[in-house]
Amino acid sequence: MSQEEICWNKIINSTMNTFSVVYGEAASGKTSFVLSLAKRWLDKQTIGYLNTEGEINSVRVLQILGNHARYLYVEVKDIISELFGVMELDNLGVNIMLIDSVNSLYRLEMAIDERMASIAFSFILALLKKLSMNKKTIIATSQVAMEEGVPSGLVFIKRYADNLIRIHKSERDSSRIIYINDVYFGKGLIEDKGFRWISCQA
Repeated sequence: MSQEEICWNKIINSTMNTFSVVYGEAASGKTSFVLSLAKRWLDKQTIGYLNTEGEINSVRVLQILGNHARYLYVEVKDIISELFGVMELDNLGVNIMLIDSVNSLYRLEMAIDERMASIAFSFILALLKKLSMNKKTIIATSQVAMEEGVPSGLVFIKRYADNLIRIHKSERDSSRIIYINDVYFGKGLIEDKGFRWISCQA
C-alpha cells in the first residue's frame, strides 16, 4: 500500500460517521483537502457537496472530481438556504456530506443580524451533528477569523464537532501541516489534482 493510501485511509477511519471540521487560513488548501478525501469515496458511495462560496469552489470541484456521476452538487447564497441545502442532501439519501464552507454565510449574516445568524448557525451545526449520529459522515470546511487564526463561530463549532482538523501553511516551504484535534498528523502538498500526502503518523 502506498504512503498516499495509508494516510487517506487513516483520515477516513478518523472521520467516518463523525462530524469533522477542517479549518485553516485563506488559501491553505481546505477545499483541495476535502475534495481529495471525497474522491476516495466516490467509487463506492454517492457524495453530497454543498457550496457556500460560489464560483471559485465550483471550479475546484470540477478540477478534482471532474464530471463523476456519484456526487450531488448544491450551491447556496444565504444561511437559511444553507440549512435547507443540508436537509435536501439528507432527503436524497446522501451518507457522506461536504459543506464548503460551513461558516462563510454565518460570517456575512453576523454583519446584518447577529442574533439571527447565531441561531441559524447553531441550528445548522446541531443538524449536522445529528446526521453524524445517524451514521452519516459530515466533513465541513471553516473560514478563520484572521486576527485569531481560529474558526469563526468557534464556540458553536466546538460544541458540535467531533474532530477539528487544522491545515497550516509551512513557514519553510510550500507544504501544508495537518493537525487533528491539536495533534500533529502529517504533511502534504496542494497540487492541481488536489492534496498529495508527503508523510503521516504511523
